[in-house]
Amino acid sequence: MPGTLTLTNATLSDNVAQGGSGGGLAVDGGDGGSAFGGAVFNPNGQVTLTHCTVAFNTVVAGIAGVGATTTGAVGAADGGALYTLAFGHAIRTGARSTANAVLRNSILARSHDGTGAAVADLVNDQRQDALASTADVSLNNLVMAQLSLNGSTTTGVPVSTAPPLLGALADNGGLTPTHAIGP
Repeated sequence: MPGTLTLTNATLSDNVAQGGSGGGLAVDGGDGGSAFGGAVFNPNGQVTLTHCTVAFNTVVAGIAGVGATTTGAVGAADGGALYTLAFGHAIRTGARSTANAVLRNSILARSHDGTGAAVADLVNDQRQDALASTADVSLNNLVMAQLSLNGSTTTGVPVSTAPPLLGALADNGGLTPTHAIGP
């Protein structure tokens, strides 16, 4: 069921989304599962991140299954920090689905696919006749890499797409571990 997530002054780091392995059948191999949103996957919901650091998260595509005659496809992997997806119709009402993400003074950076290859930190996507998926990145954000897919809408431009100089997650004097900003 769609929901609302609001995070303020939070750090989401070193999380992993792992796609499932495709099964092997007597004839055909199944496709590997997709890994979307290493830190946050937002299907048909509302996400607001304010003063948040979402960094060093991983998305790993599921491996293809091998069958006697065919091998399935490897799954997809993207949106290491945040993947927002509007998909299909609401079950209860039949209304076309929407998804929304709002970023304020936040950092989305350093996402990878498990092998060290960079992936988009923010992905905004809509599929299967959804009404709209929107992402607002207009207020003082650093987003290293972003994608808008299948007619989704992203408003605003991040202040920077440069790699942030973030230190390791550590005790930097606050109540919780954070990434210190380097020189």
